[in-house]
Amino acid sequence: GTAERTYRLGVEQTFELGGKRKRRLAVAEAQREATEADLAARRLDLRAEVRRAYVGLYAVQREAAAFASLVDTADRLYRVAQKREAAGDVPVYEVLQAEVAVLTAQNDLQLTQVRQQEQGNLLATLLGLPLGSALRLESLPALEGGEAAPSTVGSKLGDVQALTSAAYAQRPELASLDAAAETARQQEALAKANRIPDLSVT
Repeated sequence: GTAERTYRLGVEQTFELGGKRKRRLAVAEAQREATEADLAARRLDLRAEVRRAYVGLYAVQREAAAFASLVDTADRLYRVAQKREAAGDVPVYEVLQAEVAVLTAQNDLQLTQVRQQEQGNLLATLLGLPLGSALRLESLPALEGGEAAPSTVGSKLGDVQALTSAAYAQRPELASLDAAAETARQQEALAKANRIPDLSVT
């Protein structure tokens, strides 16, 4: 016999039925919105943590400055008491009392400095700075400066329902949960659409 070479050329196209492609796009869009809402919630949490750390560091720095001034005053009083005791104007126990006051103020100052270091490390961690960074806060600025002001609630303070509704509308973690629920609904619709067989034409 004589060998015969055979060549086959073919084209195959699958047509998705039931709106599967549309459902997949809807799922992807819902997942993107859920991710954006989750990112907004995380940003809000980070902003709140930075604010707390900033205010905490500012407060402890002011406290440390107050204790440093107290130590200086107590030390001057102690030296005055020593001179008066040497001159015979005051008894020894007043000198001892002044010395105890100095030691107490120094102890309080040291404890405050430890707390200041802890607060500084916390703020540095949140800001991505190395631990032990020198963070000296000179003032306590308005924390809302430069940020988008929240929408005004057109109600009195006693109107709890309106305030609660406004809080619901502005909390990003709630928006994240809503977006996750919408993603689940779209995935359910896609699963139902996948039950419809596709049409393949060859």
